[in-house]
Amino acid sequence: ERLVLAVLNALRIDGERRKQTNRHDDLSLDLATRLATLSEREREVLDRILEGKQTRQITDELCISVKTVEFHRGRIREKLGVATQAQLFSLLIASEGDA
Repeated sequence: ERLVLAVLNALRIDGERRKQTNRHDDLSLDLATRLATLSEREREVLDRILEGKQTRQITDELCISVKTVEFHRGRIREKLGVATQAQLFSLLIASEGDA
């Protein structure tokens, strides 16, 4: 009876681990798919955002207007499915933990 309980418990734990792994894989795949939708310029803006650069610094480095940077920020949030910069960072940090 103890052996049966131990086996059932081991199977339950294994099932939970597999579900968790699948969720992480789905999140990573989903994020990779969403990142692939970014244009080259959006990716350049995103890279600078992730470096912690402010809009003015990004405008200077990419030789584009503040309005253009804000437009790209909005498109990045839209394509990645986040509403705020904090959510953007959380999404990308969570995906790094899964990698």
